[in-house]
Amino acid sequence: MSIAPEDLEHVRATRSAFAEHRDRTGALFYDLLFAENPELKSMFPSDLADQGRKLGATIAVAIDLANDWERLSPILENLARRHLGYGVEAKHYDAVGAALLATLSQAGATPEQSGAWARVYSKISGHMIGAAYPDLR
Repeated sequence: MSIAPEDLEHVRATRSAFAEHRDRTGALFYDLLFAENPELKSMFPSDLADQGRKLGATIAVAIDLANDWERLSPILENLARRHLGYGVEAKHYDAVGAALLATLSQAGATPEQSGAWARVYSKISGHMIGAAYPDLR
């Protein structure tokens, strides 16, 4: 997977929202996700604080390794396969992407940063869906 240098720059500019403000950003993400997709709430623990920190850490790793696909790819594939056990379906990746972009917008991301994230998330989620659901390829 290749990410355009300008997309990588825009995505990296949003890193602090996830790495330094994990609790606040994680809570906002899950609020937005469940507001639009209440049926997904049953897949998550009732206390989302730890889940939000995990989300922030995972996104920070993805940002850090976005230009090193050889290292990022197996992490994404493992994550996608683990999510199968939680009942995640391929269609849920769109809901997560929408919540991610809405979170970024509320956290002050510029239109350029949001556009870059949309492109990067599309590549990442497509790879994860391919790993978890090889019959959909």
